[in-house]
Amino acid sequence: MGKGRFGIVAAAIGILLIVGGLLLANSKGTKGLEWNSQWNWDVTVKDGAADPKYTNGNFTVDQAGTYTLHLTWDPKGPDESDGKTGFVTGCVIMDEKAHLIYASSDIQGDVSPELELKAGNYHLDYWYLTTKEDFVSFAKKWICGQYMTGDLAEQYPFRDFAKDGTWNVGYTLHAEKKGSFNLCTAAAHFAVIIGAVLVVLALVLVVKRRGLLRHRYDERQELEQGRGFRYAFFTFLVSVGVVLMLDSTGAAAGKGFLFYAASIFISLSVYAIYCIWHDCYIALNEKRGASMAVLGAIGAVNLVIGLSSTLSNGFYDDSGRISVSVLNLMCAATMLVIVIAGVIRSFVERHEVAEEEDEA
Repeated sequence: MGKGRFGIVAAAIGILLIVGGLLLANSKGTKGLEWNSQWNWDVTVKDGAADPKYTNGNFTVDQAGTYTLHLTWDPKGPDESDGKTGFVTGCVIMDEKAHLIYASSDIQGDVSPELELKAGNYHLDYWYLTTKEDFVSFAKKWICGQYMTGDLAEQYPFRDFAKDGTWNVGYTLHAEKKGSFNLCTAAAHFAVIIGAVLVVLALVLVVKRRGLLRHRYDERQELEQGRGFRYAFFTFLVSVGVVLMLDSTGAAAGKGFLFYAASIFISLSVYAIYCIWHDCYIALNEKRGASMAVLGAIGAVNLVIGLSSTLSNGFYDDSGRISVSVLNLMCAATMLVIVIAGVIRSFVERHEVAEEEDEA
C-alpha cells in the first residue's frame, strides 16, 4: 500500500473513530444525571419585617451519589439604581427526616456545594432576614456555633437595609451527578484519541509528500529555538509549582482549571517572545508580516468567541464551573502578546538598519 492510499485510509478510519467515540460518549449510558430549575418569588418588607418570612420547595434525588448543586438567588428591587436591599437570604437544605444537609447565607447568592446525597426527597428553604437579631438566630441554628455568629453578622449592613419595599427574587437550582467511569466511557475516550492520532498522521503524510508548510531554519535558529524551549519549560515548571501550592492551601479552590491553563499560555508566550526577539520564530521561507497576520486573525477569532460567550453567559457555566470560553480569551491574549512582540521587533530592526546606513 502506497503512502497516499495509506493516508486516505488512516484519515477515514480516524474520522470514523472520532465520530463513533463522540456518539458513544454522549450516549445515555455514559452521561451523568442532571436537572435544572428556575423560579421567582416576591418578598415584601414592611416596617422592617419580611413577608413571607421564608419560602420553601422540594426536589427529589432518584439515585444516590455525589452531586454538585449550583444555587443562586438574586433580589431585584423596585429601584435598583441605589443598590439597596431589605434582607439577607438564608438557604437551608434538609432531607426528608429534617436532617441538615447544607446551609448558607448572602444578599445575592451564588454557591456550588458538592454534596453526598441519598435517594429521596429534599427540602429547600429560603429565609429572609431583615435584622441582625434574625440573622444571628438563623446562623446559630443552621450555619455555625454561637460564638461565631456575631462576626458573621458583621459582614452585612443591616442598619442600611430598606425598611419598606418589594423585591422579586429569581432563583435557580442546577444539580449534576457525574456518571461513573465505565467501559463504554473508556472505549469512547480511547476511540477519540486513536482517531485524532490517525487523522494527524494522515495530514503529516500529505504535508511531507507535497512539501507543504516545510519550514526551513538555519543552525543558529535551531540553537536559539532550543534555548527558547528551555526557558519556556522552566517557566512552566515554576508556574505549575505555584498553582500546586495555591491548590494545596485551598486558595485556588474551584479555579485550578483556570490557573493550570494560564501556566500553559504563559509558557507559550515566553517561548514565542524569546524566539521572535532572537529571529528564530519565523522560518527563512516565511514572511513575518504574513505570519503575524495569521496569528492576529487567530487571536481575533478567539477574542470574538470568548467575549460573546462571556458577555452572554458570564465566566461560569450553569453548574458553577469556570466556562471553557475563558480559554478563548487566554488564547486571544497570547496571540496579542506575540503579535505585539513581532511588531516591536520589526521596529527595532528598522531602527538598527537605519543606524547602520547612517554610519556607512
